[in-house]
Amino acid sequence: MLSTKWRLVYLITFIPLSFLLIVILLIRAVYIRLLFGPARWAMAELFGKARRQSDDTSLIVFPYMGRTNASARYRVYNYLPYIRRDGFSIDVFPPTSESVFENFYLPWKAAGHYVYFIMVFLGRALGIWAAGKYDVVFLQREIISEFFYDPPLFIFLLWANNSKIVYDLDDAVWMLPPHSIRGNNKLLNYLASKRFFWNVRLSKKVIVSNSYLKRKVLDINGSVEIIPTPIDVSAFKGIRKADMVGGHDVVIGWTGGGGNVGYLKMIERVVARIAEKYPVRVKVISSRPIKLNGVRVDFVQWSEESEFREICTFDVGIMPLPDNAYTRGKAGFKLLLYMAAGIPSVASPVGVNSEIIITGKTGYLARNEEEWQRGLEELIKKPSFRQEMGREAREYVARKYDYSTWAPILVDILKNV
Repeated sequence: MLSTKWRLVYLITFIPLSFLLIVILLIRAVYIRLLFGPARWAMAELFGKARRQSDDTSLIVFPYMGRTNASARYRVYNYLPYIRRDGFSIDVFPPTSESVFENFYLPWKAAGHYVYFIMVFLGRALGIWAAGKYDVVFLQREIISEFFYDPPLFIFLLWANNSKIVYDLDDAVWMLPPHSIRGNNKLLNYLASKRFFWNVRLSKKVIVSNSYLKRKVLDINGSVEIIPTPIDVSAFKGIRKADMVGGHDVVIGWTGGGGNVGYLKMIERVVARIAEKYPVRVKVISSRPIKLNGVRVDFVQWSEESEFREICTFDVGIMPLPDNAYTRGKAGFKLLLYMAAGIPSVASPVGVNSEIIITGKTGYLARNEEEWQRGLEELIKKPSFRQEMGREAREYVARKYDYSTWAPILVDILKNV
């Protein structure tokens, strides 16, 4: 939590900075709405030709974060080649550059976070300033951050400059993660709920990753489409799993963000009991290590370059989750990664997980410790069955969750907003 000194610094800085940016962007919006837009239409009428249909549709993209963030990478950046091929010219405005994020935010120092959020404010303001000259706006999750005390002002400024907003979300962004440091902060949760409401309300189209999120959005905006977080199944071709596994241990694997690694504690006793009976180890691919009592844990620092190769060292993938309002909104993406690599999974039947896993064919759903142990033991004891289930999982995800299936649907939404 911030000290009193840093709270005062934030107040002294961000209140006048916000006021200045609001005034500037409102003036820009007035220009766009009252002068630039009508003038452009009049010129087209005067010369007797509208914009040529063959011209590229211009798209401005506001990803949640840079490529190192899985949500932004798979729901925004990996789509861009498909969108460009369909006649779009694209400009991407991330909150900051990757170097700013790595040098100022990740060290987790108060001074660094202060500089980071100033850069985010200025970067987003530049994006909003530019938004008026584009045909479509694609906004992912948040304009600033769920961990910042900002009311829903920036979405109004973005809407005032360009109302053709397509809003994408793949989490329960109306609340903070309950397990996070500030998860119980009432003010932050209140502001998150208000930002979510207005992000949805002011958008022409909303895209969500599952039916749970769709039901929440429908209370505010009836124009909503489900697009699950897709996977490029072909990215796993050429990685020979049999050559990757060292020794005879069965590798129980998990990959995910550092903020979620604590979920593994839910099955700590289960894997400890299994480790007493079988030669197993747990591999964790993340930005943050974890210790599990009673079992060997191999930690691998996540990197985009090694992600697929490391996942292919798994024999069984796992996704334990508590069942609450936040986790029900998750996209189940790590399950799709395991399946694309030909790896069967055991997961908690929370949210979309119950739709992704076909019990007994692509993996197992486990509601309690007994079911977790039974599912893991079944896959550990029977290597041939494990491989057969992995093949079935890969074929299933290739049919239902590949970019080749979902990219045309996203492109169609962007074209017709």
